[in-house]
Amino acid sequence: PPSPTLFVVSSPFASTPSSSSERLAGMATSAEGSSAGVGAIDVHLGSGSAASPDGMGLRRSVVDRTLGPMRAGSQRGSVLALACTAFGCGMLTLPWVLANFGLPMGIALLTFGAVCNFYSLRLLVNLAYATRHDQYSSAVQAAIGPKTAWVLDGMLGVYAWGNIAALMVFLSGFAPMLADALSLPDCFRGGWRFILIIFCFPSLPLSLARSLSALRYPMLVSVLGLVSLGFIIAARSGQRSSEMRQAADPAIDQDWWIHPHMDSWEAVPQGIAMIINAYNCHMSLFTTKQELAAPTPERMGKVLLRATIVQWAFYVVLAVAGALSFGYPCLPGTTPSEEIWCTPTNVLASRHFTGPDATISRALMTYTILLGIPINLHCIRSIVERRCFAPTQSQEELQQQLRDDHQPGAQWQSSLQVHVLLTVGLLGSAALLAVVYSNITNLLGILGGGCASTFMFMLPAIATTVIRSSQWKEPSSPVLGRVVGVSKAGVIAVVILLAIASSIGYFAACIAVVNL
Repeated sequence: PPSPTLFVVSSPFASTPSSSSERLAGMATSAEGSSAGVGAIDVHLGSGSAASPDGMGLRRSVVDRTLGPMRAGSQRGSVLALACTAFGCGMLTLPWVLANFGLPMGIALLTFGAVCNFYSLRLLVNLAYATRHDQYSSAVQAAIGPKTAWVLDGMLGVYAWGNIAALMVFLSGFAPMLADALSLPDCFRGGWRFILIIFCFPSLPLSLARSLSALRYPMLVSVLGLVSLGFIIAARSGQRSSEMRQAADPAIDQDWWIHPHMDSWEAVPQGIAMIINAYNCHMSLFTTKQELAAPTPERMGKVLLRATIVQWAFYVVLAVAGALSFGYPCLPGTTPSEEIWCTPTNVLASRHFTGPDATISRALMTYTILLGIPINLHCIRSIVERRCFAPTQSQEELQQQLRDDHQPGAQWQSSLQVHVLLTVGLLGSAALLAVVYSNITNLLGILGGGCASTFMFMLPAIATTVIRSSQWKEPSSPVLGRVVGVSKAGVIAVVILLAIASSIGYFAACIAVVNL
């Protein structure tokens, strides 16, 4: 799912390596031999592929590996694929999180989220090695049991459906400012009429497409736009911070950014749930592993570490710049205005974010959101079709064929009537939710704290415990790491860490449900 990020991007929507590489727009395309699976690990290690993916056995120079052409199945492409999967609308909430916690504690929590994200990704990679499955659901099902696949699909479905509503709420939050800058009619300034417009066009026509392959290049543009948006916010943070100190009433303390400014204790789990949601790139992990040339533990370890560092560094820069630009966090129910300086939950909704750069940022995010809606819709629709309408025999044959030779033609499709009715019903119900309930904090609390915590942390921890309980001394498959997540003490340590993060996320989800 695009992280979000609120932005779900990868493997929920595809069942083959070729379609995944199309969606990722060539950043990590399929390499010859990368689908050979776990059984080819020893061959790759012996041929020198770990040092040189082209099989020549010659180690490339640092300059060539850093600045040279990005080859198919390269580590750099895989790092970008994972990191860009997480980049989404959820990152726009991070300035509000740091404004609540204060910069020191906020950066520490971002680091905590990065550590949990890194080790949970490592658990999933080792799970793929141990089960010899190239899909998340099949790997978890092989480790725990068939009922777990239903839980995973349920969480993914709720997550994708809720993301559609959250995306519409995000867009409605800054639509008035974009409409003012572009002199658009009143119907584009938010509210139910605006949501109805984006439901009819372009969301519904794009969502009716059966395949996402046509969106592979627009997806790449949206990722580049999100990165550009982050740098635009950071570039003028110093100027906006000076303006805030001069114009804010009451005056803002010089060291306000050091101390927490939470209006209630509920902001603590809510903020952590938003951080968890921002790091969500787990559903593209199995696709990235398939597409990496020579997916050895050593190369996968480098990819996971570098992708996590890229995410963490980008989030720290964006969150710190956003918080310093707008000041104290906005209180619940407070609408940012020209008289009120505060950091909103959606940083693009601030009235003090003005100028041509602000208009460009909002236009880029509008493009990303309108593209994210059909992507999320495709995820939940494929789950409902597979679980409720596909014949049992067809599912079994499809799974077996995908495991054997990854034939893209094996995908089962529902009838046209079912396809259209599901699309209109799911998209319409999400739009209705966005109209009647626009509290983005509670929506993200449920999505990030409840759903994302389950498939990011809890399921990998449980599956690893089951698999490793019989392999403490001598694992029968290649493993990433030596102690953490592998040995008995290492597995226990990671499980405790992920259990803490999951518990906080579930607590935030409970708070959000009560606040509904």
